[in-house]
Amino acid sequence: MIRRRGRKIALQMLYGLELRPSSDRPEPPDSSLQADRSFPDSDGCSPQEDCGLPCNGLDEHVLNEWYADYLRLVDDSISKTDPAFEFAQTLLEGVLRHREALDVLIQQHSKNWRLNRMSLVDRNILRIGVFELSYCPDIPGKVAINEAIELAKKFSTDDAVSFINGVLDAVLKEIHISSC
Repeated sequence: MIRRRGRKIALQMLYGLELRPSSDRPEPPDSSLQADRSFPDSDGCSPQEDCGLPCNGLDEHVLNEWYADYLRLVDDSISKTDPAFEFAQTLLEGVLRHREALDVLIQQHSKNWRLNRMSLVDRNILRIGVFELSYCPDIPGKVAINEAIELAKKFSTDDAVSFINGVLDAVLKEIHISSC
């Protein structure tokens, strides 16, 4: 239940980040992200497509401001120390840090769909799912897919559920084949 709430929070934060006007989006600083969680380095943003999300390299101050803004908008049932919120931070920071690699995998497995043509919700559900499949070995692949499907059922359309399931299943198969 904690991780399910965390995924919902992460999706809401990613959605909110993409809706920010480009003039309000923070510029990535030169320093790398200095958070408690550690992720392997990524190569940065793809110059071909601006999805609206900040790139890797956001500093901790910018992220903390974003988290504080989010917490001000939600009810008092969640705090910065809530385990669900902490899991959401891990997902958000992981998606931001690995966005380019995640988007490449999504693009490879979403036949005839460009990322910028997908709905904001579906694109970010896929990013969370692919991040969990690729970078969270403690989360079984089928669990990551099922949780993404639950997010789609709650926040997207019926058509999106099968689309997200198909893309994530293809990503899982690729990861499984490459790890053998």
